Amino acid sequence: MTPRMASLPYRFGAFQLDPATRTLLRDGVATTLPPKALDLIVYLIERRDRAVGRDELIAAVWGRVDITDNALGQVVLQARRALDDGGEGGQRSIVTVPRFGYRWAAPVTIEAPPVKSGEPVAEVPPPIGTPVADAAAAGETVSAAPVAVAASEPAIPRPSRRWLWLLLAAALPLGLAALVLGWRSLQHPAGAAAAAVVVLPVAVDAPPDSAWVRLGVMDLVAQRLRAAGQAVVPSDNIVGLVARFTDANGVLDADALSAAAGAAPVVDASARQLGERWQVVLQTRGRSARGEGDDADVIVAARLAADRLALALGLQPPGADDASGSDRLLQQVRAAILSEQLDLAHRLLLEAGADARAQPEVRFRLAEIDFRAGRLDEAQQALTAQLGDGGADEPVLHARILNTLANIAYQRNQPGQVEDYSEQALRWLGDHDDPEETGRALVGRASARTMLDRYDAALADYAQARIAFTAAGDRRALARIDTYTALLDINRDRPAEALPPLRDAVERLRTYDAVVEELHGRVGIVMAELAMLDAAAALGQCARLDELAERVSDPRRRHYAGVVCVEALLANGKLGEAGARLRRIREQAAVPEASLVHQSEFQLHRMAAELAWAIGDARGAADEAGVALALPAAYDSAGARARTLLLAGRAQRALGRADAAAEIAAAARRLVTDAPDESDPRVYTALVAAEQALAQGDLAAADAAFTESAWAADDSRVPANVLAAAQTQASWLIERGELERAGIVVGRVARWATRSYEAALLQAQLYRALDQQLPWQEALRQAVALAGERVIPPRLRSPRPSLHLDDTSANADQTTH
Repeated sequence: MTPRMASLPYRFGAFQLDPATRTLLRDGVATTLPPKALDLIVYLIERRDRAVGRDELIAAVWGRVDITDNALGQVVLQARRALDDGGEGGQRSIVTVPRFGYRWAAPVTIEAPPVKSGEPVAEVPPPIGTPVADAAAAGETVSAAPVAVAASEPAIPRPSRRWLWLLLAAALPLGLAALVLGWRSLQHPAGAAAAAVVVLPVAVDAPPDSAWVRLGVMDLVAQRLRAAGQAVVPSDNIVGLVARFTDANGVLDADALSAAAGAAPVVDASARQLGERWQVVLQTRGRSARGEGDDADVIVAARLAADRLALALGLQPPGADDASGSDRLLQQVRAAILSEQLDLAHRLLLEAGADARAQPEVRFRLAEIDFRAGRLDEAQQALTAQLGDGGADEPVLHARILNTLANIAYQRNQPGQVEDYSEQALRWLGDHDDPEETGRALVGRASARTMLDRYDAALADYAQARIAFTAAGDRRALARIDTYTALLDINRDRPAEALPPLRDAVERLRTYDAVVEELHGRVGIVMAELAMLDAAAALGQCARLDELAERVSDPRRRHYAGVVCVEALLANGKLGEAGARLRRIREQAAVPEASLVHQSEFQLHRMAAELAWAIGDARGAADEAGVALALPAAYDSAGARARTLLLAGRAQRALGRADAAAEIAAAARRLVTDAPDESDPRVYTALVAAEQALAQGDLAAADAAFTESAWAADDSRVPANVLAAAQTQASWLIERGELERAGIVVGRVARWATRSYEAALLQAQLYRALDQQLPWQEALRQAVALAGERVIPPRLRSPRPSLHLDDTSANADQTTH
């Protein structure tokens, strides 16, 4: 079978579908729908001359055949809902063909956009992640109709996945990569310097009320040089590096800063107020290039100096601009943002006159500050209004607004919206030479695709973003990319692969003083270390996370870090400290402005349930788990929900609530049906089934479910999953006297007994049952050392009648609360 994908838009009824941009419009208004639903619609339209079988449709949409009819039915339902199809009006578009599959029924017209005479045309490649793109990447012949696109409106660059994987594997030099990808927006203008320059903060000789000049003029000079074609290290990079390389006496090591930024020339800057006038001097080290500006307005003086420096570097300065009051205001605000003084930036904007606040750039900055401070509703309302009333006609500003809206949607766990905003931003950027904003849009789209489990497409976007940020000289952003790709590996159940690059990336982020990004990276390290059963290493990150949280203005990000450290505390048996931290988070999150993000809300209740279970409070565990499970499924992953179901079932059985436990087992069966391809949830839903079968006396069903859980855990290759699958099964086998089988199960987790309390406890349980005195004593010592405040079962602390303790193990100290 050779799939095909036309690039021209389709129109049917009130809808217009553009496969090239992956957009569905209804009466001209964008409609959001899951990516697989869109793929399904396109595939059926392309084959509207015949019925399509279920197996063919599954292979086309998923690229594989081991997908259930139920999963296909869910995607068909999503597609029909988006098209308002299949309700009381009947199936007008997607018609079910009984015992076979589906066919497209609605009349379709194909619209070809006009091409002006003499304009070049470009062939638009299919979107990455669609069946046709996958076929092309695999080397199959793909029939794709070329579409004429006006040169002034280029399509979003979508290189084939094969090229992007080669880029990741071979780390092609930037020039070659840009040539391969054909990305014109990454090519610098003629005469641009090969190396990025570092513009240092300005040495200011003026009254204190001009302190903003230090960073504001630095940023203005960087903008001006960049507009002339000179690559310049972004200002936020410089601010972080200045903090890193300034000693206790306030002396900056500029050479070390330049080396860390990967830049060659350093531009020293000074601004001196002489009476009513300002003198700004810019001087490159080692190249003797100099620019001076003199004017009553420091903004004008800085522009003059930057333009003259550009000429000295052999560049062509941008056209002259008239300075305005809003220019001064914006650079003051930019200086405040760079120095993390969001309250000051906000006050400056609010105190500006009505005319200044009506300026498009000022409006955007005010909304951006609301977003940075966690005021998402206010930010979204202002940004949406600006797009709607024509206050963002300039393409790059429009793209910046869309990228910020994508960030808001990301925090609200709305991947479809994130992807849509990011793709709109890429279209607005078009041929505009703004690799920094292009990189932001690509990272946004990659984040959305990660949330939608489209990992290959996400990696492709990250690869493109890496090229963009390299072109921008933004090493801080490159460290972010490495952080994000490592976090993607964690999402793919690859914690061992993720940890080395993630540790390296967060240290680079620390060099740049990138507080928020470092915080998220270290949260990822905690999660990965816990998955690798290294609880001590996970907790070791929390001291730094606490430092970072104190510096983050958005309280929800602080809670995000706090909740993951609760999990690390529980894994180390520090139950009292975990409980105290949970209470603090709940008290702080009671304020609406500091409410929890969705993931943190689910995790908070899950951790509270884990804590209650650890201290023997089955009722508290059942209640907290119930609250977590009542939250929408989108609040966390299927794996986290499956773990919570396992704990909820145990708590309900401990309370004698057989009916409630049975309902939880049914919920676990539904969950694994909805996520058939994920090993992580299957580990825990199989355990739910096994423990429920044991409670009902069905030993054969329990044995089969335990085996299924073990297989899923082995498939995931995640130590935490392997241990979870082994715990209940090994204990059950030991109780039944099947010690040979129990030994095999316990042997799978023996290597982690030196750092995992649960693994050490299993060792002690097995050796006690085997009447092996010395191994039991050693395992018991290890368990006691790792227990913290957890209580080791009294039976395990006493030998079997045939065992004789030595004098050191029977009385091993243990603190219990």
